[in-house]
Amino acid sequence: MSPPGWANPFQKDFLQSLIPEYEQCKAARNYKDFWPRLFDLYLKKFPLLEELYPGAQLSELNEEQFENYKARLAKLQQRLKEWYRWQMNPRRSRNMSSTITPKAIRHLYNSQSRNPKVYEAFAKLYPELTHDANGAACSAEGLRGRRKLAKWYSTCKKLLSEATPEQLSAVEALLSAKKEEKEEEEKGNASFQKSYDLLPGVFEAVLEPAVRKAGVMAFVTIVGPVPAHGGKILANAFQYGGKEDTPLFSKAWADYEAVDVETFAKFVRRHEFSPEVCENRSLTSQGPPEESLVPSRLDMRTLAIEALQDLD
Repeated sequence: MSPPGWANPFQKDFLQSLIPEYEQCKAARNYKDFWPRLFDLYLKKFPLLEELYPGAQLSELNEEQFENYKARLAKLQQRLKEWYRWQMNPRRSRNMSSTITPKAIRHLYNSQSRNPKVYEAFAKLYPELTHDANGAACSAEGLRGRRKLAKWYSTCKKLLSEATPEQLSAVEALLSAKKEEKEEEEKGNASFQKSYDLLPGVFEAVLEPAVRKAGVMAFVTIVGPVPAHGGKILANAFQYGGKEDTPLFSKAWADYEAVDVETFAKFVRRHEFSPEVCENRSLTSQGPPEESLVPSRLDMRTLAIEALQDLD
């Protein structure tokens, strides 16, 4: 599906102006009149032919040019349809949205994760040697179950004490690499962005089943500077526990952006995130791309709305 960020500001304003008509068609489940009207109005305002072949008339195109125009027109029409479907249907998939890996959980909640011990690094580098030695030791002593695990530690330490200079050098290199990897992962803005990207999956996995079991709904809003979007403050609204046809509150309330988002933005700008903090939080040297106004996690039942950046 085409991302919603392909439209420039003028095209976006035009498309948004027709959202009320699209919503009426959506309610009636009949788009027969909407799509032709959309295509016609769009091409009058943003002529594709002029973009491809400036100054040319359709009748003046040769066969190759005409086929290219038809192909581009079909692609444009599909893209326009997808723009509305993307904007107005933010709950396409529940299955993917609840998936969060154990590694992601560790990133969020295990901030004190340690580097491997020296004998663990040795075992990682030489698994066959460690496995064979531990198997022989356990067989010799008749060890089973958990006792084999305890023996594994002592076996690894014994092998480490007998390691060659080359093996010790390899272990040292692995430990250094692991340390650098951990430092890089925990480095400021990259870590902020990684954690930010994980939030929708955490909310979905934790809140959705809980509120449904309690027979209630939950509304969550997160607000703050997003590193990948140039440090701009984004307000993201999440909604859980409703019926499949229940609209998003952030879409149903016409004043959501003007009231809720503006209030949130004023609060966090005053108390938490100054312009300097936002600038320092950025992962990019330039401002955010156009598509940053709508995140890629719409299938996680989120709706991102850009908070005002010039509020006192």
